[in-house]
Amino acid sequence: MITSKNRTPAKRLLNAFYDSRTVRMMSLGQLNDALTRAINSGLITTAGAERALGIEKDEHYGYDGNGGHNKDNNSGEMDEQDRGTDGNGNGEQQDGDEAEDGDNDSDDSKESEAGTESKDGDEGDEDGKGEGQSEDEADAQGEQEGEGEDEGEGESESEREDESESEDEGESESSQDEQQDEDEDENTPLVHHMFPVILKWISAGVNVALVGPAGSGKSTIVQHVCEALKKEFRGCGALMSKYDLIGYKDANGTYHATPLYEAFTEGHVFCFDELDASAPDAVVSFNAATDNQNVFAFPGGMENKHEDFVAICCMNTFGNGATAEYVGRFKQDAAAMSRFVKVQVDYDTKIEARIAGKKNLDIAQRVWDLRTACEALGIRHVCSTRMIVQAVAGRKVKCTKAEIDRDVLFAGLDEGAVAQLKTKMNTIARDRKVAS
Repeated sequence: MITSKNRTPAKRLLNAFYDSRTVRMMSLGQLNDALTRAINSGLITTAGAERALGIEKDEHYGYDGNGGHNKDNNSGEMDEQDRGTDGNGNGEQQDGDEAEDGDNDSDDSKESEAGTESKDGDEGDEDGKGEGQSEDEADAQGEQEGEGEDEGEGESESEREDESESEDEGESESSQDEQQDEDEDENTPLVHHMFPVILKWISAGVNVALVGPAGSGKSTIVQHVCEALKKEFRGCGALMSKYDLIGYKDANGTYHATPLYEAFTEGHVFCFDELDASAPDAVVSFNAATDNQNVFAFPGGMENKHEDFVAICCMNTFGNGATAEYVGRFKQDAAAMSRFVKVQVDYDTKIEARIAGKKNLDIAQRVWDLRTACEALGIRHVCSTRMIVQAVAGRKVKCTKAEIDRDVLFAGLDEGAVAQLKTKMNTIARDRKVAS
């Protein structure tokens, strides 16, 4: 039913029933499946869908969702619709059809009826005239009509050939455009929607702290910063000792440098990941590298700060201590925290949709619904971008939905919480369809 020629009106139609972001990412097969679901759910009639897509109706037996027709399953239903019956042979027009057709369809119906009556009247006049004609006049008229029909058939065949060529060219151009759009979508690099703001603060010469939930893309943003600034990356994770950060001298007096030393002296981007999970005294030792001084006292000696040095840290909290979700976090020194501009980084659904891919958008949507349900019910459960990555990986190796739910989406939750979340997710999905 949906082809490359009517793909655009199909998307406009489906935007009324599904999330527009999801529809935009659908392939032709997924669009057809979505339209089938909309028809089977009673959201739109088959006739209404055909009109919206500009499909001329000849013999229609119902769409089977696979690009063909299903005569056995839907012939009775279509016959009842075509006859305008209520399904019981009473000839009553269904209210649902009236609602779907709208005012425009009523006008079309009136025009069609008027045209039919006019045509019937004309045929009646011609029949009347034919009865009063002599045999010779009728033969002459028949010869003229035959010649006209022959000419009409010739023009019609020529026109049909031109139209066919035009349709083939249009379909080819449409397919090329469609393929080009898909290639651009897949090849266009995506960055987090907070990336431009973060880059502004870095260009202003200040230290930046990325604060957000687990798996929201903070570390990936740092990589994009390095690419944008054309700088090398240096970094560390959570530290329990300041010497892991600034280095140390061994018994022979040899200084052992660290990634911070290299970044500070050579002008790289340094990322202190999981800073709020580090011991406070280790973080305090970072202060001298993140203030306005141009030198730092490393155990190996005083070093000048390179003018291109960039300091970034990533945290799940704002440094105020452990929370119900992030129990391994330390309360950090206020002076250390004051050295950073704190940019909140949440999940980016556009990136998540790209990660899922067009064939797995249902997984992304399910995770989004789970995230919304957890917030609504106050259930503490991390629904990160990593969850989508893991679920998609499971599907590739043919893990069942039950296995993905158990091991990824609802892992660690008790049965009562899972039941509440699934009920809420179903309500969210239903409300989304109604709202769209």
